[in-house]
Amino acid sequence: MKRDWDNPAYDSGLSFLDMLFIYLLAFAMLLLLALLLIRPPTPNDASVKLRAEFVLTMAWPDGALDDIDMWVMLPDGRKVHFRNRDIEFATLDRDDLGAVNDFYTDADGKRQLALINREMVTIRAIVPGRYVVAAHVYAEHALGTDPVSGKIWPAAPALPYEATLEVTKLNPRASQVLRSKVQLAERGQEAVFAAFEVDADGNVENIELNPSQYKIVDLVPLFDGSEEAVR
Repeated sequence: MKRDWDNPAYDSGLSFLDMLFIYLLAFAMLLLLALLLIRPPTPNDASVKLRAEFVLTMAWPDGALDDIDMWVMLPDGRKVHFRNRDIEFATLDRDDLGAVNDFYTDADGKRQLALINREMVTIRAIVPGRYVVAAHVYAEHALGTDPVSGKIWPAAPALPYEATLEVTKLNPRASQVLRSKVQLAERGQEAVFAAFEVDADGNVENIELNPSQYKIVDLVPLFDGSEEAVR
């Protein structure tokens, strides 16, 4: 039987529209499924980062090559330091080793010494209680040798000198709530900057500057009878 190709039943445009409708329907179903699987994070999600509440910054003179460590004792007695850099809501952002890790290569390919000496601890939640912050002279370096170029850099200045601590409260706006200084003179010395309390609203109170009753650096005995911080 001869087909009548002018009959609308044999029109290819109708088939095209049918296929297009099926594709659109499948795409809509996939999009709906994706939206159902995606949900906004809740405060209880472990993946949610707590916002920063406080920043503790310790600094010692630019150009000094000594390894000065910051220690922070938290309200529950745990301590943030170079061996324990991340404790839930508190993190040591960088362990500045002075003559060991202050060298870098600039844009011209030349080896340079980073003169700025800083260590920072970030507190990412308001945890009420007492905090104690100390500096510890882990190592004294009169000279620093670049491990790549072999160039020797003299320390300028050398011990004794002053180190400072600044505590900045970030919310609702950044404001300095504490500043303290200590004198550092020799290897192995521990100097407490301050002890302070944080209340449930994030207010800093009951500040003690340079208190003498705290010893928070964990020391281990050496074979010669002396002690040094665990590294």
